[in-house]
Amino acid sequence: MQTHRRTRKLSTRSQQLINTLYESGADSGLDSSGEESTHSSEEISELYFITDSTVNMRAFNELDTNIEQLRKEIIRACDNLVRAVEQRKEALLQHVENIRNEKAENLKAEKDNLNYLKPSMLDMGSCLRFVVDEAREDTSLYNMIHEYGCIDEGRASASKSGAKGIGLRFAIADEATQFELITRNNCGETSWVEQDQVDVTIKKENIHQKCGVKNNCNGSYNVFYELHEPGLYEIHVKVNGCHVPDSPFRCNVFEKHNVSFLDDTQDEWTFQNGEKSALFEKNEHQHTSKLYSKDNTSARAWKVRVNTACPKIKVKFGYSNHTKLIPDLTEEYFCKFDLNDLLGNDYSTSIPNHHTYADSHYHKHNRRTKHGKTRERKQSTYHRSSLNFVIFQDTTEKLIHVAAEGTEHEKTTSFKGDLQKLVPFIGIKHFCKNSNCPRPQLVFA
Repeated sequence: MQTHRRTRKLSTRSQQLINTLYESGADSGLDSSGEESTHSSEEISELYFITDSTVNMRAFNELDTNIEQLRKEIIRACDNLVRAVEQRKEALLQHVENIRNEKAENLKAEKDNLNYLKPSMLDMGSCLRFVVDEAREDTSLYNMIHEYGCIDEGRASASKSGAKGIGLRFAIADEATQFELITRNNCGETSWVEQDQVDVTIKKENIHQKCGVKNNCNGSYNVFYELHEPGLYEIHVKVNGCHVPDSPFRCNVFEKHNVSFLDDTQDEWTFQNGEKSALFEKNEHQHTSKLYSKDNTSARAWKVRVNTACPKIKVKFGYSNHTKLIPDLTEEYFCKFDLNDLLGNDYSTSIPNHHTYADSHYHKHNRRTKHGKTRERKQSTYHRSSLNFVIFQDTTEKLIHVAAEGTEHEKTTSFKGDLQKLVPFIGIKHFCKNSNCPRPQLVFA
C-alpha cells in the first residue's frame, strides 16, 4: 500500500512539472516571448528523477505480478506431480494387494487339500488290522515270521466317521443328553470290529468327564452324558485315537426352565395335573390353537412332549410378544413341524389308528355292580406315540433351535426384538377329519 501511494504521489508531481514545461514551451527550450525558459535545471532534474522512479515502480509492479504468476504455476505443477505420485502409489499398492490375495487363495486351497488328506493319512494305520489265517511252527525258518494272512480294512476310520444330534451343540443341566456316532471304514461304509476304540470326553477348564458309550455292534454308537452346571463345554470325539471331523464340538449347556402355559382359547384346551399337561379339543374350523407362557421372563431351554394317536398334526414351538390388548402388534418367531413327517408316512397302515373304536372288552376283577354282574369297560385300540421336543434360545446368535429327540429332525430360526418381552408359546393344528380320533395331548416336561 505504501508503494502504491508513493507511486501516485510521484506521478502527480511529475504530471504537474510536465504540464508546466508544456505550457512554457519547454519542449523548444524557449518561453512564449522567444526567450529561454526560466525553469531551473533542478526542476528538470527532479522531473527526470520522478519519471525514472515512476518507470521503476511500474517495472517493479510488473515483476511482482510475474513472480506471483510464476509462484502459482510452480505450486500447480507441484500439486499435479504429487497427485500423479499418489495415483501411482495407489496403483502399485493395489497391484501388490491383488498379488497377495491371489497367492493367498492358492495357498488356502493347497492348505485345505492338505488338511483334507491329513486325517486319512494319520489314521491309516489305526483303521487296519492283521488277520491271521494260519499259525504254525516252522523249524526251518527259525526266528522268522511264521504267521501269514491278509490286511483287513474293516476297522473304523476317524476321518470317515461322524457324529450327529442336538446333544453335540446343546444340552440342559441335570438332564441326560445323547447324540449318535457313526463309524465308517476307509471306503466310507458303515463298519465295526471288536478292535475299534471309541472315546468321548467332555472338557471345560478343570472339568474332564468321560461319556457313556453304548455300542450297537453295527457301526453306530449312542453317547450319553449329563452335566450339572450351565456353560460352554467342549466334546472331544475320537475313533481309534483320532478326532472325527469337527471335533471338538462346542456344546452350550442351559439351565432348564419349567414353563407354565395359559391357553389363548379356553374352550379348546383342557388342563390336567396342575397345568402340567393339556388335552386339545378338536374345533370345526381347524385353525391353529396357541398356548402362551404365563411367565413374563423368557425361558432359554424348555421341553414339551406331544402324545398323539394321529399323525395329522402340525405344531409350532417358539417365542412371541403376545398381548391381548393389541393383537396386531404380536410378533412370533417359531419352528414348525409336521408330525406326519416325523412319525412316517406309513403310520396309518402300520398302526390301526384310523379305524373306529373296536368292541373289545375286558373284565375288571373284584368290581361288580349291585346286581352282581361284572362291569364291562370298552377299551380303545388306538396306539399313541410320543415325541419329545426340546427348545433352546441362543441369545448370542439370536437363534431359536428346536429338535425332536430321537429323530434327525431339527430346525432353526432367527428372532428379533426385546428378549424381555418374548415368552414361549406352542401352536397346534389337528386337521384329521375322523371324529373319533383321540385328542392330542401336550405334556410340559
